[in-house]
Amino acid sequence: MNITLQGSTGDDEIDEVIGSLIRAEDSMDVLVDRAEEKCVNLWRFILNSNFTEVKKHFFKEDITVDQEIMGFALGDGLVDLFEDLHYTGNVQQSTKEFARYLLNQFEIP
Repeated sequence: MNITLQGSTGDDEIDEVIGSLIRAEDSMDVLVDRAEEKCVNLWRFILNSNFTEVKKHFFKEDITVDQEIMGFALGDGLVDLFEDLHYTGNVQQSTKEFARYLLNQFEIP
């Protein structure tokens, strides 16, 4: 199948399917960006809080983190996450893995 530079295959039905897939991909990108932002904001809230029990739940201790290090870990450092995170589809396990990633970024054993 050939596609022109304008994105047409010459088959209206196939072109419609391709267009729908492109729109679906764009929608998924927006949803992923929103979810990532909410997740980062939640972790930032937890790390900046005085909620000792919550921190102990995730990190096994009440930790204090330098704002610059936290900014990196929850910003540009997230790129490293994909090498370290072992996502199993289990939310609880993935949350523990993410907390482990953060501890590594914060250099807390």
